[in-house]
Amino acid sequence: MHPKVPTLDCERLGNHLAHSRVEAGLSQAALAARSGLAQQQVSLFEAGLRIPTLPQALRIARTLDIPIQRLLTGSDGPGAGPADLAIELRRLGVIDLRVGDSAVPGSFRRPEEVINLAIAGESPDPRIVEAIPATLAWNELDPDLLVGHSKAAGMTRRLAWLADIALAIDRQSGFPGGCRKGPLERFLLQAKLPGASEPWEDLGKPATERSTSPLWRRWRIAYDADLSQFRQRAEHLQSLRIGSATRPAWLRGRVIVTVPQGSDPAGYPLSPPPVKPRSPKKVAFKRTTAVRRRRRPDDQ
Repeated sequence: MHPKVPTLDCERLGNHLAHSRVEAGLSQAALAARSGLAQQQVSLFEAGLRIPTLPQALRIARTLDIPIQRLLTGSDGPGAGPADLAIELRRLGVIDLRVGDSAVPGSFRRPEEVINLAIAGESPDPRIVEAIPATLAWNELDPDLLVGHSKAAGMTRRLAWLADIALAIDRQSGFPGGCRKGPLERFLLQAKLPGASEPWEDLGKPATERSTSPLWRRWRIAYDADLSQFRQRAEHLQSLRIGSATRPAWLRGRVIVTVPQGSDPAGYPLSPPPVKPRSPKKVAFKRTTAVRRRRRPDDQ
């Protein structure tokens, strides 16, 4: 454990730790004793002057009987910001997102929830918005859960528009990487069209003129893009997926963090890992042993 300059994150962690400790009815001394720490360490953690190491945080969480993410975020679940969604979106096919800043990966969330959270807010990231048709086309989704999570997040119209885009691209010339049409078609049957009095949505990227596309007008969307941009985004992601699948076996399991489209990828070098040279003594010993084994039958 090393001293650390106090930051907002350290202070938040300290506040979450103190709150959870009080809820558990433990003093600092009792928490320290049960977690194998010194009371002074717990005091510094709660004051935001030091931050626990991962093993220390795990022991504290186990003692307090709380998830580790509650110490980090004050909540039992991960956040809904881009950094918190990045790892889950990578699993769904958006593999050119940065994942280094994600504090609590929410691997337990359903993909239907992740997709709706990714397009929520006044100005969702256009790179994520334009990748959602690909995640809808490639992943096995439950249409009823799509309906439920979209209603809970207030994203039914946006999600229906993006599902419509995925199906339209597939009808034109086939969706890059294939398309699971059934769940999307069933979801659209349950999605209610917006009324003529409802305002148009631009998702933070307003077009200068109203689109003439039936898909945009059907869902009253004023997002500045056309069908070709969504296709190009899907083609780019599909090319990255193919490249990932053809990487060497020793590299295939590693996570590659890439930068936005148009920049150079920042990942591991595509060269074999260095081979540690064998000790000359071990090599000589093995050779001597092999010679002895070959001579043994002759001696008899």
